Amino acid sequence: MTAEFIAAQRTGHGVPHAVSLRALDVAPSTFYEHLDRPPTPMQIRRRATDAEVKQAFDRSEGTYGSPRVTAQLRRDGIKVSHKTVEASMARQGLCARPKPNKRGLTGQNPGDAAPTDLLRRDFSANTSRRARTCRDGLPKRSRLSPTP
Repeated sequence: MTAEFIAAQRTGHGVPHAVSLRALDVAPSTFYEHLDRPPTPMQIRRRATDAEVKQAFDRSEGTYGSPRVTAQLRRDGIKVSHKTVEASMARQGLCARPKPNKRGLTGQNPGDAAPTDLLRRDFSANTSRRARTCRDGLPKRSRLSPTP
């Protein structure tokens, strides 16, 4: 857990640092060491990328997904990979359109009777457990069973 998250728990929810540190099993020295640390170059790059992705997404009025946002950013002269844009959009909760509901074409009514078997097949237990035999009357061997 980051120091920013623990600090946000205190400001946002009124949870003291000591309680958060105990719950997350983080040493207080580690928390205070990271609390005032300046952001790393990766964090700075990530925040800048997040801002650019958000701006491109907002310019499209929320209609562009990650492939089109990537293409738009590249047209604007920003070097970015599609995976970076996907991760940024996921981190920010940006979604162009929700996934469609998966609906089947046939519906089942639990109260209906089972369909009739037009072929008049018999699936009862006494007929399906009969031993299959070859023409000579010996039981059939499986291809996987070793030969005697």
